Amino acid sequence: IFELTVTDEYEDSSTASVKITVNPPPDVPDAPVISSVGSATQTSLQVIWGAVAIADTYTLERATDNTNFTVVSANAVSPATVTGLSSGTTYYFRVKAVSAEEEAGSYSAVVSGITIPATPDAPIVGGATESTLNVSWTAVTGATGYYVYSDKANSGTFADLEASTSNTSFMDTGLSADTTYNYQVVAWNNSGQSGNSATGSGTTSSAATTAPDTPTAPTISNETES
Repeated sequence: IFELTVTDEYEDSSTASVKITVNPPPDVPDAPVISSVGSATQTSLQVIWGAVAIADTYTLERATDNTNFTVVSANAVSPATVTGLSSGTTYYFRVKAVSAEEEAGSYSAVVSGITIPATPDAPIVGGATESTLNVSWTAVTGATGYYVYSDKANSGTFADLEASTSNTSFMDTGLSADTTYNYQVVAWNNSGQSGNSATGSGTTSSAATTAPDTPTAPTISNETES
């Protein structure tokens, strides 16, 4: 309560009491902390964050460029699985808490994650010699590298030929002539690996046939008996 005194030019004065109520600023939730973005599939990522005091709801947003964020959910619950994503793509996430009085706090720090790459198309197998075949395939978005598998025993079981390659071709050597080989390719990145591609097949060249030596012409003698 404040007292206000007013004095006029004749030095007459009067005093009045004025009550002023000052409301404290509203409570605002702290910024949440995103602990992880993971559990990736080719079309989804899971975002986990910790709860903050006085938060009533959480707004989760995403972007592919770390700039133009769109709302995933205005009532998100951790852990939140974000679906409908593109394979082999990096996504950026941020979250903010909102109080029951609809006071929004600051955004969390941005955390990113990448979805698993798409499954490659069937490889193309060619360039055959008697002992080699060239295996090639189309690059997959977001792939760090590729595994090449072969069913060399034609048993239906594919074994890894290459620990990993960042190239989109592989030369298989030490093969048998006139033999068909089957190949599959898998793409991978830091979030995981795709399924096996459809099978591509190729056949090595037949072994070269060595022509027989040309027979030596017989020697004809002109000598006669005496």
